[in-house]
Amino acid sequence: MKKIDEQLIEELIASKTEGSYWDFKAKWHTNKADLLHDIICMANNLNFCDGYIIIGVDESMDYRVCGVEADTGRKNTNELVCFLRDKNFAGGIRPTVSMHTIHTRGHEVDVVKVASDNNTPYYLTKKFTEGGILPPNSIYTRIQDTNTPKDSSADLHHVEKLWRKRFGLDSSIKDRFSMLLENFEDWEEETALIGDGGCGYNKTFPEFRIEIEAGYDDKGIFCNYENEVAWFFNKGAVTQRLKLMYHSIPVLSWYLIYFINPRILIPYAEKEFFDNLRLSDFGVTQEGEVLFSYEYYDLSNLQGKLYKFMTKSREGYCFRGEKGTVSNEINMYLVFKNDFDRGQFHSFVLNRYKELDAATLKDRFSMYLSGENEGRNALMLNVIIASELYNMWICDAN
Repeated sequence: MKKIDEQLIEELIASKTEGSYWDFKAKWHTNKADLLHDIICMANNLNFCDGYIIIGVDESMDYRVCGVEADTGRKNTNELVCFLRDKNFAGGIRPTVSMHTIHTRGHEVDVVKVASDNNTPYYLTKKFTEGGILPPNSIYTRIQDTNTPKDSSADLHHVEKLWRKRFGLDSSIKDRFSMLLENFEDWEEETALIGDGGCGYNKTFPEFRIEIEAGYDDKGIFCNYENEVAWFFNKGAVTQRLKLMYHSIPVLSWYLIYFINPRILIPYAEKEFFDNLRLSDFGVTQEGEVLFSYEYYDLSNLQGKLYKFMTKSREGYCFRGEKGTVSNEINMYLVFKNDFDRGQFHSFVLNRYKELDAATLKDRFSMYLSGENEGRNALMLNVIIASELYNMWICDAN
């Protein structure tokens, strides 16, 4: 489970006020109806951002941090998920919740994070009666620091706003593309997208189209992928250009790299360098001026969603080499849920990189480093080390 943004929580506590997407509780809920009601209100907040129920802060005592160390009603993420699992939510879709503990001012404070998504409005289809009554089909939200009362429903214009969020009706064309790309199954391929001249359209909103220019190549772009191609037995690859079209108007265009064997088509990845960490710091190369770096996709932005779309959400898609081979263990591109997620990885690398046994890694993948080109070997070592650090971070986070 990834860590929460503790700085944000500290800022909310310091504000000494409740808001439209955060609420303070002195202690954990003892009433199931109250807990369920609070979660639904946060899931339907009108700021369209993650909601936070911050437990261990006493509003009646000028928002003093009182902590939850002695609270016998504390819950973890699994208990919260189980609590929601059997509730009768419309469409069987439930809010995504997670529990995090931060340490501040000498106390433990629990934070229930309610993730923002496009499944609003969340509401129950059957009456809930444990500890109170939540009527069926009542839509709750949160206005400023106040939840919709349990025996009421949100104002019509607020309900409309939640539905419009679900369908992306108030979003820009770019944002609507971002939302529509989340589900490959909602698209129809007129010609195969993986290959030359592919095109397709969204089944529900056919005015949104994807077109891939056939046979496009640009040596200036392709040179960035020479190291990637080296992992394949068939060294062929070409660049292509993908265009996102609204009716006949091009909205955005993107470079793609098409690896001919195996048939892989993915968008150009982003790249991040460490200013104060060099490849030579791992003790496996003399290339002292090479800054350590990694290429990645952020699944919260359009580029990351294009990656997810083009790979049809298949895990391990970025692994290089044939299944069962050593090269298959190398993840050329690192995939992050969002920028905060990536920031956590960046901090992990800076704090833990000395734990990596880079010499053993170098020996294990020596078959790919046998060339006399030290510069190229250094770049390939960079990929191997970044992949291993990513795997360490994943294990540590879980």
